[in-house]
Amino acid sequence: MVAGGFGGLGLAERERAESADAALLAAHQAFQAGSYDKAIELAFAATDRRPGFYSAYEVVADSYAKGNEVARARVFYQRSLEALEAKDGGSSSAATTRTPEQVEFEKKRIAGKLKALESS
Repeated sequence: MVAGGFGGLGLAERERAESADAALLAAHQAFQAGSYDKAIELAFAATDRRPGFYSAYEVVADSYAKGNEVARARVFYQRSLEALEAKDGGSSSAATTRTPEQVEFEKKRIAGKLKALESS
């Protein structure tokens, strides 16, 4: 594996992937601090840099769920699941590539959130 786990990606692609990861980390931090609007904004910044980034859509959904915006949360949990169905879940070809077992685990976990949302 090439240093940094971004083998085969050009410099611009590596920078975009790293920028998406940084935006997602900031979104998680905003969510944990209860700044749900900021978490949504930062998670969308991550998807701007890495379309199909399932984890970012999940942060958006979690934030909407915390704000009792059930319909919006449902849309973004579904979008997160759809991104997982895609070839790489928005991971580019970075070190975040998941095994089929990991993908199935993530799908079940997010589907559980969706189910819990619908039963509330």
